[in-house]
Amino acid sequence: MSLKKAIDLVTPFRFDLVLKYLYAKSIINNYKTDFYKEMYKEHLRLWNGFREYDNPNKCTFEAFDEEFKKIIESIKEGGFNSEISKVPLLEDQYLVNGAHRVAACLALNVDVECREANMPNDGQKDCSWNNHFSVLGLPEVYCNEVAIEYAKLKNNTYVVTLFPSAKGDYKSAIDVINKYGKLIYYRKIDLKKYGPLNL
Repeated sequence: MSLKKAIDLVTPFRFDLVLKYLYAKSIINNYKTDFYKEMYKEHLRLWNGFREYDNPNKCTFEAFDEEFKKIIESIKEGGFNSEISKVPLLEDQYLVNGAHRVAACLALNVDVECREANMPNDGQKDCSWNNHFSVLGLPEVYCNEVAIEYAKLKNNTYVVTLFPSAKGDYKSAIDVINKYGKLIYYRKIDLKKYGPLNL
């Protein structure tokens, strides 16, 4: 199919990709914190209960963690090896599987070899915050971290702030945003005293 830059595969449909990227970056740069590992662990627990449908050997967090570290090391040493596998894309743009490999490539600035996805066998298109991780209940502290990093990675990301004085239904605002773009994440914040002015 094609060779793509990993950053081009970062879309609102794959909220988990940025989460995995943050963990990969923490491993590569040897961050002295468990925050990103705990974030990675929690998203897997919620998503699949540490089970991978096509690999019965991946049935614990430790197995996922070890495999991810092997992927990072392999790409660091030899780049993306398309002889092992290529990343499946839907319509040449939507990542449906291979998020660990793409996250490692993103953290190491390595291009990704892609192929056309065979749906529905290859995976799923929508792993967005709105339709997936908010439903699963990924903690807000992790979602905030992913959203901030997403905005740093993609310079076409914008912030919309709605105050209560702009009376109306926030769901209508979300519909308008999704009509002209794609919502990545939203949250409600209770601002007291000088909070609105400071914001």
